Amino acid sequence: MTALTDRVKSLAKYMRLLHELQQHTDTIITTPNLSTYFDDQHKIWHFVAKILKGEPVTVTANEGVAFQLVLAPGTAAPRVPL
Repeated sequence: MTALTDRVKSLAKYMRLLHELQQHTDTIITTPNLSTYFDDQHKIWHFVAKILKGEPVTVTANEGVAFQLVLAPGTAAPRVPL
């Protein structure tokens, strides 16, 4: 029964994230087949939900990997130690 409980908790976590994302768009977000999504997709949804709620997000990247950050007008760029 623990395996079932863990699975239900995991599904609830995904559904809460999708619900949070749905609150910020008129586009209907359908429930995907969660068995095809990996932890990396969950992390992306989690980061997006935090950003939409105005919470701070910390992102790390391996050396040699780049990513692009687009800020809303009037938003200060974060300070990055060199």
